[in-house]
Amino acid sequence: SEGYLHSGDVAEFDNDLDTRVFTGPSGFMKITGRKKELIITAGGENIPPVLIEAEMKAAMLAVSNVMVIGDQRKYLTMLVSLKTNVDSATGEPTSELAADALYEGNRIGSSAKTVEEVRDDPKWHAYFDAGRKKANEQTTSNAQCIQKYKLLPRDFSMGQGLLTPTMKLKRSVAANMYKELIDSMYE
Repeated sequence: SEGYLHSGDVAEFDNDLDTRVFTGPSGFMKITGRKKELIITAGGENIPPVLIEAEMKAAMLAVSNVMVIGDQRKYLTMLVSLKTNVDSATGEPTSELAADALYEGNRIGSSAKTVEEVRDDPKWHAYFDAGRKKANEQTTSNAQCIQKYKLLPRDFSMGQGLLTPTMKLKRSVAANMYKELIDSMYE
């Protein structure tokens, strides 16, 4: 009735200049998430997790997936998975770091080759802290800043039931699977 399509998606209009449009930004719209994915913190802030997750992945090349948590909680936390190799027989992620993660490890001076080794390496902890800080600087409010994180033993996958066929995260399934890990960040 108002000229809009009510799809339930969250979108943003680009600011890029398209050479075919001479009057300013091209105005193309990009879907960035679903409205139902909004996190509402204990303080009442509405936060789109997909945007924060994208910033975290952009700040840390070795990171494969991020899941922001904070619905009805005092602050935001995140679960992080690294880019790892995939088992050729099952298609499931292994604990062996993939090329991007090995490159980043080499860049920070770490010899870790597996997720387990990363978990115990102070150089990787500094890497995650620096990436989190860099991504937090891009937020529009303090409520959107990630306070804590936990590294997952394996990347998200369809075989675990954590990703849809279109590779979207099943947040409720992941929240149930990693409930103890998530709760430990709020103790």
